[in-house]
Amino acid sequence: MSSEKIPVEHLEDDDSVKRERQKCDDPETLFGTIAAGANKMVLLQEYLKYSEEILNLKVQSDDVWVISNPRSGTTWTEELVWLLSQNLDYNTAGSTALYKRFRFVEFYMFSKNEETLEEFGDIDTLIACPSPRLIKTHLDWDLLSRQLWTVKPKGLITAIHKVAGFLGVTLTTDEAATPAHHLDYSKMKKNDSVNLFSESVGKPIANPSGSSNFIRKGISQQWKTEMSQTLIKQFDEWSREHIEGTDFPIHRAC
Repeated sequence: MSSEKIPVEHLEDDDSVKRERQKCDDPETLFGTIAAGANKMVLLQEYLKYSEEILNLKVQSDDVWVISNPRSGTTWTEELVWLLSQNLDYNTAGSTALYKRFRFVEFYMFSKNEETLEEFGDIDTLIACPSPRLIKTHLDWDLLSRQLWTVKPKGLITAIHKVAGFLGVTLTTDEAATPAHHLDYSKMKKNDSVNLFSESVGKPIANPSGSSNFIRKGISQQWKTEMSQTLIKQFDEWSREHIEGTDFPIHRAC
């Protein structure tokens, strides 16, 4: 077991969270936030429930990990990796929710609903998965299992043929075309199995209002239409402040 302690800072509620707490019948159902790890990744405080278990998670050599930032094409990549590792089994892909096929390390921190947690699984569910395990996470590297550095499971490459080769799967030209069709955004948006549709709740767990799918538009730079100019300016200023003095080209970030 690792004796390493993750640096954690408990954050104060911002004004929007305070307003939600005032409106909520049971304010304690709203999670607080923390800044964890060397990069002070902002997470829900429920993360701490299994933080040690994640650090000490036993990594298997045939694990396939997709480690990414949120809203960066993770779901699309998961579906591609799953298809290639399961001999292009489109029937199961269309009938079984992606969260049951690809386990999300830190999903437990997003809900206190027992039925939802039982359906989506937690760390124990992940550990019990048969090999090869398909695992996704948005956590920073220093918050993940230390064994990722030594066991070195299979990771992530994006092009279909490269992913296939990386996973040891051989595809013909015709076979390579079928995942592209299945993964087309117009089809992904209509596929309940990849839109976090909860069978127990009967609606998308990520967006209970149903106003939009988890899979959004698939259009690059869509943030320009979603974010206000004020918010864009704040992001740009933050980026400049934190990139200055590094070798990362500022013009690429702002």
